[in-house]
Amino acid sequence: MSLTYKIIKSERKTISLIIEKNNDIIIKAPNNATQEKIEEFFMKKQIWIYTKLEEKKCISQSTDKKEFVDWEWFYYLGRMYKLKLVDNVDFKLKFTKNRFEFNRQFLNLGEEIFIDWYKHKFTEKILSKVKFLAKKHWFTPTKIIVRDLKNRWGSCTSDNKINFNWKIMLAPVSIIEYIIIHELCHTKEKNHSPKFFNLLYRHMPDFENYKEWLKRNGGELVL
Repeated sequence: MSLTYKIIKSERKTISLIIEKNNDIIIKAPNNATQEKIEEFFMKKQIWIYTKLEEKKCISQSTDKKEFVDWEWFYYLGRMYKLKLVDNVDFKLKFTKNRFEFNRQFLNLGEEIFIDWYKHKFTEKILSKVKFLAKKHWFTPTKIIVRDLKNRWGSCTSDNKINFNWKIMLAPVSIIEYIIIHELCHTKEKNHSPKFFNLLYRHMPDFENYKEWLKRNGGELVL
């Protein structure tokens, strides 16, 4: 796949790059930046660009959205469980050993209620794992948040705040651990440079297996 980009010049001091939702690549540059300088910047960013486009592809190449009807299947920690609609109960959504039970009264809020449930389960089951792995591998995230990240599994800010997509709760635990280690490594290496992948390999030598799993199966992890 060949990459093309658009240039937007303005009164700024540095060159930066963004990938828009439609996958357009935009380079923002100072008014006095030469084409040669912009092209040099673009070439250095190509590995990062390909990686980000692949990550977006893994999540966006998806099956149809779920329907909130009896015997629909929903993922949780890598396994699929059937949904059963129930009446006259005092809960909205409940998980048993072999199925989800959903209060029929709240069908119009099905997606919202499931997302809230997955976020709660992240806090209940995964947050402690993030803290454990951070301590074990000597990483120091400043904050850990679960939210809707659209086309990303996780992100790390410049001040080492880590965001996780609630959708990781649909994945197997081993994949969740890979995503956690991946983002923790970004607290030390912000870009997908050789240094980053060397760091990731040091802490998870078999990370390529999990990365490939996400590439093949990430699109199935939908609500």
